[in-house]
Amino acid sequence: MLSAPRTSDFHHQEPCGRRRRRMASSNRPAGSALQARWSRERPDVDAAPQGVIGRLHRLAGFLTEELLVVYRKYGLAEGDFDALATLRRAGAPYERAAGELADFTMVTTRGVTKRIDRLERAGLVTRRASEQDGRGRVVTLTG
Repeated sequence: MLSAPRTSDFHHQEPCGRRRRRMASSNRPAGSALQARWSRERPDVDAAPQGVIGRLHRLAGFLTEELLVVYRKYGLAEGDFDALATLRRAGAPYERAAGELADFTMVTTRGVTKRIDRLERAGLVTRRASEQDGRGRVVTLTG
């Protein structure tokens, strides 16, 4: 009995680095070669969606690189921007408990603490004790 491929198998882009860039610029898209291999190895599985998924994955990578250029211009990392945007979306007074930031950004509380430390050093956020729970901290955007 043949088992279905794992979802992660379809997301794996090969090859990587300089070779991937050369393939992407060639006449045959890199995803086509990967799709052909899947069709050869698993003719029972429709590999066509993998082509779309692969192209979207590569596009997302290119867009992320463009965003990172902007973030770096302002001394931010991608996670820093995510935390700032989460605070801004909270509405006035633009604050969240640290635990809420972890939930909204899908990062561990330890990861959020590191981000908040960086943002606080940059003067972009402040922290204060929570009025509801003296052990908790509330993070607020600065002006």
